[in-house]
Amino acid sequence: MKHAQLKEEDLAPFKLRPNAKAMVLASAGVASAAPKPQPQPAAAAAMTHRVLRLPNSTEIEKGALAFVLHNVFSPEECQAMIDASELRGYEAALVDTGEGESRQVLDRSRRNSCRNIWDNEPAAQGIFERVRNYLPTGPQSFGYPGPPREWQCVGLNERLRFLRYDAGHYFRTHMDGTYLREDGSAQSFLTLMLYLNDGGGADFSGGETRFVRAMLEEQTEGASVEETALVPAAGDVLVFTHPVLHEGCEVLGGRKYCVRTDVMYSV
Repeated sequence: MKHAQLKEEDLAPFKLRPNAKAMVLASAGVASAAPKPQPQPAAAAAMTHRVLRLPNSTEIEKGALAFVLHNVFSPEECQAMIDASELRGYEAALVDTGEGESRQVLDRSRRNSCRNIWDNEPAAQGIFERVRNYLPTGPQSFGYPGPPREWQCVGLNERLRFLRYDAGHYFRTHMDGTYLREDGSAQSFLTLMLYLNDGGGADFSGGETRFVRAMLEEQTEGASVEETALVPAAGDVLVFTHPVLHEGCEVLGGRKYCVRTDVMYSV
């Protein structure tokens, strides 16, 4: 796995500026032509919040949730993040064997895509500052068995996983695992997905994030019953509890980019 060294310039994609690509290239030491004068950007669209309906009633009864925040980042910021991730480079995405990230394997029958792993606390904090007011805190069960407990949201996992899906790429139905810090100070309960470009045939077709009702013990045709599908849009953030069944639908054309990390909590 590739882990980029932190540079102050690498935080540029998380800040509004007129010539994002040139600044990212410069931060990586790549020569580029003098930037052309840029038009003044349009006023930023207002952030909005939308709750998603999960199709599995058992998950809902345990406190599972999902929502999307629209217009968290601008298209220019998203493009800069894409450019920076391409400079860092991508490799085949692995799947967890259930024994942590140290025990991951390549299994294209379950997951066929590419990723860039970027450990960056300031960048994770930059995303957190945009969405923190919408993240749940207080008594929560987060879709796990047992009564709610008092939890305080403390930030995001600094491991940012940039994901790239080309035509034919997918992530089959699964649940996300929780991340526990080595010192036991915090653990994750929510998945956060930041979409960097537009689906629905704009930048790519297919590639929806789909929540499903159930999955049969034996994988056969019709194993999952699809119910709720979200078409990615650049700058949107999807948040959902780890123990819900979902899939990254196959990309049918174009190239999809997104960032995945975790929302961290402590008692």
